[in-house]
Amino acid sequence: MRAKRTYTGNKDGDVGHERPGLTELVKHLVYLSGGALWNNGTYVNRPKRGSESLSVHATGRAVDLSYRKTPTKGLRNGRAIAEHMADFLVRHADEL
Repeated sequence: MRAKRTYTGNKDGDVGHERPGLTELVKHLVYLSGGALWNNGTYVNRPKRGSESLSVHATGRAVDLSYRKTPTKGLRNGRAIAEHMADFLVRHADEL
C-alpha cells in the first residue's frame, strides 16, 4: 500500500502563470489519446466556485481534462482510451 500523500491544496498561492511541465504533460496526454481527451484549462487566477478561497488552478498544478464524443472527431474507442489515460494518471500520481 502506498503512503498517503499530504494534500497541498492552494497553500503555495497564485504563481501568476502556467507551469511549463504541466502544460507539456497535458499536450502529450491530448496527443497520445488521439483526441479522446480535451484540455479544458490549467492555470487561471480565480476563487473556487462558491467560495472566496483560491482555486488550485491558480497554483498552476491543476488541469481539467474531459472526454467528449463528437460525431466527426475522435476515435471509435475514444472513451476506452480516455479511461486508460485517466487510470495511468492515477497509478502514477506520486511520480507525477
